Amino acid sequence: MSLDRTVKNRGLCWGIIAGIALALTGCQEDGPTVPRPLSGAVAITVSPDTLPAPWRLEDPVGRWSAGVGDTVLEGSSVGRYRLVWDRLDDWIGPEIDLVVDSLAAGDTLWFRGAFSPRPAWATLKLTAEPAGLQAPWTVEGPDDYLASGTENPARLSGLSPGAYRVVWGEVTGWTHLEPPAADYILAAGDSLEASHAYAEITGAVGDLSVGVFPAEFDAGWVLSGSNGFWAGSGGTTLAGIPIGTYQITWEQVPGYEIFPSLVQAVTIRQDALTFTSAFYLYDSSRAGTIRIETVPPDVAIPWLLTGPGDPHSGEGSGILSSMIPGDYTIVWGELAGFQAPANPTERFFLAEYDTVTVAGTYLSEAPLAVLFIGLESTGVPGRIEIIWWTSPPTVHPLESFLIGFSPEGPIDEAGWDQAVILAEEPAVSDRLEYSLFLEPDTSGLIPGLPVWFAVRAVDTLGQLSPIEGEHFTVLPFLADATGRVTDHLGAPLAGVPVRLTLQNGGLAEAVTDPAGRFAFTEFLGDSRLAIETGMGEIQPGLFFDYRFIPTAGDDLEDIPIVLLPRHAMDVACVHQTRNFLHYFREMTNTIQPTNNRPDTRLNKWETWPLVVYIPPDPETGSPPFQAMSSGAVALWNQIMGETFVLTGDSGAAQVVFRFADDIPQVNGQVSILLPPGGGFIGDVIPEKMEVYINTVITNQQRIMEVALHELGHVLGVADHSTCSAAGYLMYISSAGVLDDGPENAIHPDEQLLVKAIRGLPQGVDTSGYIED
Repeated sequence: MSLDRTVKNRGLCWGIIAGIALALTGCQEDGPTVPRPLSGAVAITVSPDTLPAPWRLEDPVGRWSAGVGDTVLEGSSVGRYRLVWDRLDDWIGPEIDLVVDSLAAGDTLWFRGAFSPRPAWATLKLTAEPAGLQAPWTVEGPDDYLASGTENPARLSGLSPGAYRVVWGEVTGWTHLEPPAADYILAAGDSLEASHAYAEITGAVGDLSVGVFPAEFDAGWVLSGSNGFWAGSGGTTLAGIPIGTYQITWEQVPGYEIFPSLVQAVTIRQDALTFTSAFYLYDSSRAGTIRIETVPPDVAIPWLLTGPGDPHSGEGSGILSSMIPGDYTIVWGELAGFQAPANPTERFFLAEYDTVTVAGTYLSEAPLAVLFIGLESTGVPGRIEIIWWTSPPTVHPLESFLIGFSPEGPIDEAGWDQAVILAEEPAVSDRLEYSLFLEPDTSGLIPGLPVWFAVRAVDTLGQLSPIEGEHFTVLPFLADATGRVTDHLGAPLAGVPVRLTLQNGGLAEAVTDPAGRFAFTEFLGDSRLAIETGMGEIQPGLFFDYRFIPTAGDDLEDIPIVLLPRHAMDVACVHQTRNFLHYFREMTNTIQPTNNRPDTRLNKWETWPLVVYIPPDPETGSPPFQAMSSGAVALWNQIMGETFVLTGDSGAAQVVFRFADDIPQVNGQVSILLPPGGGFIGDVIPEKMEVYINTVITNQQRIMEVALHELGHVLGVADHSTCSAAGYLMYISSAGVLDDGPENAIHPDEQLLVKAIRGLPQGVDTSGYIED
């Protein structure tokens, strides 16, 4: 039975087409329409009613508008909106002052803001002693409150209840008599006094240099003693400190050890500079781990993580190890086509030895690609099970799935309308995995038919998900398979084990008869059928075994399997050629797919021997180009048997020689003339070729060597460029191949290569040969 789809075989290049030739091998011998806008309404409400609370609103295209109090905006475009509640004097605003949400067509999007009156104010009085001393102070409090000054005394009124910190600054010639920072709790209606005492520095003094390492580490410290207090952070120099004994206490930073110690003694001497320092060494054994999980997992969701140490940024999920314990902030970035988390900023604490997981879930504004699991055979001809996974939640819920197929080729979005829709499966909330059995003779599902499937999700707006990948199978079918195993010269190989394996796990075995034939009958075939020889089990070292995997267009009747010999390569180049199979695939350009030929099939002449036309010499008195080229044809026939026949009719020839000098950069090259658009040699089954010989060559032996080399290309052999020691004719430069006599011009490895090319079936997939 035939898997009836034509597959075009294309191949690799050995050169570039010149002139009118469409492809050639050159031998450098010596050298939608726009949818109507959808809309809805945006409603902004404030409680208590009539409160003129200010707000700012960003629409889906990034335009900002502002207003106060209750507002309804009719005719608003669908999409994502961001609303910011601004500060209103004497009122406490919503706990979350930035709200992100999306408007669907025909809906109303509500933004609600609850405000409450601020409680009675508190008062804080600041006093520095002695009276009148202009000591600098800074006050920090709730709602980002910050005040500073030098007034003494100072009165701060109208303060919100809460926690406040007062920090007293340095005064030249004076020292603190108590720690410079103090914390206070102010209740509604409270009036507290924060006082701080300074003492004038008299008598002998010295200086202190404070060092913190690494230098960019801004750790805090406090210097204290009977003569006063000093506080700061990072490295600095303190001048005019009264002499005496002090202690410096360094700030503890999670994950770091302090050397030489947390508290150090410091002695200030008169008119001397004293040094003290701390080294912060990170203890990696106490580090933590941060796991970042993004949904959907296969989308490059951007994020920025800041905290102790250097910031980290990335896209998608990841694991950050050896992280310094402390407070971290992750900011989820914007991503086109997706709605970011309602709170794009998340703060968390990483403890020593701990692992913290932070997750960012983005909702797609259109259905994400449906993820395939597979196409499974059911053991019944024509019946198949299709299994798929859905994407994570989207802004607009999924409504259904469309299952389509095509026997013509892969389905893409442009060709979706030509696909046959087999079924529409309802989507179920919170369900991720789906499956459906497709019955034979349904909408064109025929056993043995090569088909491509696609599944697309449909959301409540009617949007279709993109098509993910290609999903090909052959619908299960009852079939017979017959074939014949021969060597590269066509001789049958008897007694060769042959195995048939199937997608459903079935296994059958046969042995070739004296004519090399085998047969398998009444088996259930599918897209993963394979037939493999086992010659290596009975006669190891003689042949490379072959695995035949049929594709569309391959016939299962009389399958020709030709085994390549394990020929011993010339020892001078075996380190490059490795073995005959590797050498064969390199020299036929079938070792890997290319842009011109997406497979590894061998394309060659359909008929042998090849008919060759050689024109007269280009002009009277020129070197004997015709005679030397004819001699090259005769030498190929002498060594290889009848390979070429000469003709005097250029129109009847498959290979036409041309003597000219219009391609000066090469001594000779081969071009495909037919079929039109044939690309490079090996891309197509050739019908007509041209052999160009450059007439600047005057040496008769050199003319013949170039002609011999180019005729090798005509036979389907590429240039050999990795090893010159063996004296290969098809080495990139063939100069001197006739020096040891005509009978040695074509290397035995090359003779076997040409015989194998002639002996293999047209279009054989060379990747099926099994290399040890």
